[in-house]
Amino acid sequence: MIERIQSLVADRFLFTRHDQKDLDGRIAVNGCPRACVVKDLIQQEGPYHSITEEDGFDGLIEWLAALSSK
Repeated sequence: MIERIQSLVADRFLFTRHDQKDLDGRIAVNGCPRACVVKDLIQQEGPYHSITEEDGFDGLIEWLAALSSK
C-alpha cells in the first residue's frame, strides 16, 4: 500500500520518516483495522491521515489534495 500511495503522489510530496520535525503531514498505513499506529501520531504535532485498507485510498487522496492546496 505504501508503494501505491507513493506512486500516486510522488510528484507532489516527499516521503520521509515519520519522526522528523516540521512535517506538513503524516500518513499512517496500518497493518490491521485496529489502527494502533494512530496512537503515536496523535501525540505528534501536525495533521495526519490514517488508512487501514485499500478502499481507504480515495479518502487519502482527497486529504492529500487538500493538504497540497494549503
